[in-house]
Amino acid sequence: MDNSIILRFWENINKTDSCWNWTGTIDAHGNPIIRIYGLGYYPRRICMEIHGKEFGKRVITTCDNKLCVNPDHLISGDEERFWNNVDKSGDCWLWTATKDKDNYGKFRYSSNKKKLDIRAHRYSYELHNGPIKDNLFVCHTCDNPTCVNPDHLFLGTVIDNAHDCVNKGRIICGEKSYLSKLTDAQAIEIKEKYANGYTLNKLSQEYGVRVNAIRELVNEITWKHLNKERAKLPLSPH
Repeated sequence: MDNSIILRFWENINKTDSCWNWTGTIDAHGNPIIRIYGLGYYPRRICMEIHGKEFGKRVITTCDNKLCVNPDHLISGDEERFWNNVDKSGDCWLWTATKDKDNYGKFRYSSNKKKLDIRAHRYSYELHNGPIKDNLFVCHTCDNPTCVNPDHLFLGTVIDNAHDCVNKGRIICGEKSYLSKLTDAQAIEIKEKYANGYTLNKLSQEYGVRVNAIRELVNEITWKHLNKERAKLPLSPH
């Protein structure tokens, strides 16, 4: 890069504690520009090159300050495309592009010259926290699958994710499951009878389900949602 361009760049920088504000010429769209001998050069691209960062056709800021050229606030390529599809107007940062059947955002990015697909919230988590270890899920505290706000994301195991889904009512359980042979009321009744001395075998025979299923029910390994609903449901007739 021509030294005169680099010199002009540094002459028009006002560094604050956060942003590097451009004090030079602005183009018709309000973006920083350097004009030398009738040619235009963009300070954001110049800054990326000076600091050895890869960049594509566009370089944008993450700080929402159009005059900022701080290299730590500049992104390009896949990252720039990603944030162009995010609406940050609310507490949740909403993915506005393609979504999968479960309403999670879909994003395609490049890695080692290969195109890879990833859920948008996972990509956001990796941008802010680094690679995700194998077999870990990225869960939402806000329970909004389209949200990519890193402050709303946390890591969990498959068990953590399942518990989170149940607690938030996203997994069909109990009598609503097509696999269930019991109603919620019968399950509550089984727990009460067991507490009053009924054996697992007797309950298994009476309700026509396996002993192991009864054992898991009374030990609250399954049907955990009944803890919240127990007081509201009527018992089946004896």
